Amino acid sequence: MTDDLARALLDVHRAGAKAASLRAALEGAVAQLRSSLAVPWVLAVVWEPMSPQVRCSVVDGVGEAAATRLLRVAAELPRPGDVPVVVTDSDVEFADLLQEGGARRAAVVPLLDTGSDPFGVVLVAMAQRSLEAAELGEIASTVSAEAVRAVREEQTQRRALYDAATGLPGPLLLDAVVEAADPAHEVALLLVSIDQLQSVSRSFGRATGNEMLRKVAARLLVAGGAGAWSAYRLHRGLGVLTVGPAGTAAAAADTILQAMEAPWVLGRRSVRSTCRIGVAVREAAAVSPDVLIERAEAALDVALARPRAGVVTFGPELTASAHENLVLETLLQAALRSGELRVRYQPQVDVETRAVTGAEALVRWIRPSGMVTPDRFIPAAEATGVIVDIDRWVLHTACLQAKKWADAGRGGLRMACNVSSMTLASPGFAEQVLAELASSGLPPELLEIEITESRSLFEGGECVRELTTLRNRGVHVAIDDFGTGYSNVGRLRELPVDRVKIDQSFVREIAAGDGAAMCSVIVGLAHTLHLDVIAEGVETDEQLGVLSELGCGEFQGYLVSPPVAADEFELLLPA
Repeated sequence: MTDDLARALLDVHRAGAKAASLRAALEGAVAQLRSSLAVPWVLAVVWEPMSPQVRCSVVDGVGEAAATRLLRVAAELPRPGDVPVVVTDSDVEFADLLQEGGARRAAVVPLLDTGSDPFGVVLVAMAQRSLEAAELGEIASTVSAEAVRAVREEQTQRRALYDAATGLPGPLLLDAVVEAADPAHEVALLLVSIDQLQSVSRSFGRATGNEMLRKVAARLLVAGGAGAWSAYRLHRGLGVLTVGPAGTAAAAADTILQAMEAPWVLGRRSVRSTCRIGVAVREAAAVSPDVLIERAEAALDVALARPRAGVVTFGPELTASAHENLVLETLLQAALRSGELRVRYQPQVDVETRAVTGAEALVRWIRPSGMVTPDRFIPAAEATGVIVDIDRWVLHTACLQAKKWADAGRGGLRMACNVSSMTLASPGFAEQVLAELASSGLPPELLEIEITESRSLFEGGECVRELTTLRNRGVHVAIDDFGTGYSNVGRLRELPVDRVKIDQSFVREIAAGDGAAMCSVIVGLAHTLHLDVIAEGVETDEQLGVLSELGCGEFQGYLVSPPVAADEFELLLPA
């Protein structure tokens, strides 16, 4: 290799190191070679396999038609790894093509990244034989190396800015758009979380889950139309940024909710889902993108804790709520370890005979400073995910207690345990329940799992499969608070359910008439589907009388007993 060629190749390398793109790397290489070697012209092109189009070309001293002819040379050459192939006008097979392109010699090197298949080639051609074939090959190899480096740099930059699974831009680009947004406009971030996405991944595999995520991203972009909003992949979900007059974010949220209701076709499967949306509106230009994301996440947490899909917009009250949830989460974890959580048992009673037929296990939090009411700590436990640990602990404790009663001759008492939708959707739920039964020795027919009606229950295939597994093993299943959440009467007959529980809100209104009508509807529906019925929150003889006339089989409530400790519960049983 001559000194001039060595210097030229070094210049090519230096120019390539500064290049931010493939085209810039090729343009720099051509300019350095022409300047350093003083040859009539140098042609560098990248040809994309499987396509007749030139992906990127840099031409110096030759027309486009001649460049296209030389591409045909590149297309017909073998590609033995990353070894350059040099042809001249002395090669009969390529002489005509070279001459048509105005070249005497050409060297081709495939562009190879991490895979074995080339994603293109670099072709360097010269109109005279001022360089030896080996030297021309060195030039092509150097240009190829800088082209590959530039492509990898572009890929690295793209990975930093765009999500690989969806192709959507990430937080860095969102930051830039928010910073540049007109402060006179309403700037809002909508954080979208898709119900059932995790269950789809668990049930059908990660590839199917990613396919659904890509389709969600595509549907978001289509729903937005031309420039109505921009979409991003963020840590907690898919983000939609709206910039416009007041009310733009609210309209966008309604559009997204409607767009997500259509079924998702995943291979041969059709999956229905809804979504939860947390909205944060920038009230001042001083609000940073990070704060906007944090507020949208806080709003989304509240939306996820609610039984139905919908939209929650951030407000000052959510800041206090998020802080309280964080404090309660820490205290709840400590309470699990220290024994501050207790299980109390409320008797379930036959309406006609007044005999105790079972018990519902209910968790109570008793701190040194006093009792923390369930309506305060249960929502916090659900919002933070601690509810899963609590549900498992209550199930373990209740199964052991039910087994003690059975061994003491109190056989036939059914133990009912509440399970949140988050626990029901957790991986291996049915296996965990069966493991508790095996560990405690409690017969499956003495356990009842109470679940709250929700869309995930009625439309989530994985939840139904988990419950079917339990029911097939003898475990009873009941729907708690029936009539207050997402009800799908058509699907109810398909669920593995043994009975429904009338919510106490309807029982409380029996005297007013409206509650009695609702109770009548629920009892009639249950009997049509051959399901048993139990009412909760019964406090008066009048309420019990109406329920008896309607045909309700069992009840529980303060009319008989509040939730009590195990030893107090035993006093309610016949000697």
